Amino acid sequence: MTWLVPLPVIMPLLGAALTLLLRRHPNVQRTVSLLVLTATLAVAVALLALTATGDPLVVDVGGWAAPMGIVLVADRLAALMLVVSAAVTLCVLVYSIGQGMAGGDDATPVAVYHPAYLILTAGVTNAFLAGDLFNLYVGFEILLAASYVLITINATRSRIRDGTTYVVVSLLSSLIFLTAIGLIYAAELAKRLGRIDAARVAEHRHVVGSYDLPMIVPWSIGTDEVLDLFRRDKKAVTGITFVLDGPRGIEPVVVEDRALLAAALEATR
Repeated sequence: MTWLVPLPVIMPLLGAALTLLLRRHPNVQRTVSLLVLTATLAVAVALLALTATGDPLVVDVGGWAAPMGIVLVADRLAALMLVVSAAVTLCVLVYSIGQGMAGGDDATPVAVYHPAYLILTAGVTNAFLAGDLFNLYVGFEILLAASYVLITINATRSRIRDGTTYVVVSLLSSLIFLTAIGLIYAAELAKRLGRIDAARVAEHRHVVGSYDLPMIVPWSIGTDEVLDLFRRDKKAVTGITFVLDGPRGIEPVVVEDRALLAAALEATR
């Protein structure tokens, strides 16, 4: 029954495409959105029942196993969160339709609302089913992009102001999410350069971990791929510049040894 695992992500995405094609038929759009979310809730309940024994369901998308491929994992917690999120999104959609906020009036263009709402649902379900940190981050970005559209529908002054605040906070959160891993990498690199000792690295990890921020580079991101991206930095002429901790505090350091960079990256996995 592993074929059920990707359905909570696939169905909302297909529904979003269909509702966009049906943008001139608001009643049909509403029906499609309701059917898609109802089916998503049904699949989530089925996954919860299947994982009740404690055995997770794992799917390698496209047959590509980790670390190269995308892995979706449904365990009891993920299935429970899917049920809760699917039920909430369905109830919110029913409420918005009942209040006339899901299309059919000038304040909310139906051609935008339903596709964006279903894409948001796909992002949420993808985040719950993500089998690695990278895919989790992709799920966040999908749901955030859709939420930006939903918040700014109708483009009134108050919506634009509130939407701008939401976007800034979300982008800042995403930046912190990525910066946390960068801090751990910088500490591991500084250790290998002899600038700090293992105790100092442990201190870096303790600070980042105390905020429940990620400290591991996903296996789905290849080492050579990351090092090649480092080389694309326009400042990387003779080497790659990092800002590293050391005996004299934080300083810019140029590193040319690719093996050293790779070793530090592997230490963050």
